[in-house]
Amino acid sequence: MCLFAFVFAFVVIFIVSIAPATFVLIFAEIYKIREFWYYLLFGVAIGLWGAFCTDFIVHKEFEIVLCASGGALAGLMYWRIAGRDAGQGTWPRF
Repeated sequence: MCLFAFVFAFVVIFIVSIAPATFVLIFAEIYKIREFWYYLLFGVAIGLWGAFCTDFIVHKEFEIVLCASGGALAGLMYWRIAGRDAGQGTWPRF
């Protein structure tokens, strides 16, 4: 039962956060934003957006911090893989 709740929450937050993440990343590509702070802050914002758009879940402080931390980690991982080459038209370096 716990696994089902985890998968359900993951799918709902993914669906809610994919559109804002796409717009943020397209904006960064167009304007060649390569600063890791941009990806970190928007990762936190999108993580919180995903958490607060799911009103059917009671939010505790730990859950809010968990979503913000997950968004920050996702933003930094995206910057590490592709964001630091934004706007150059090159393949991501690893």
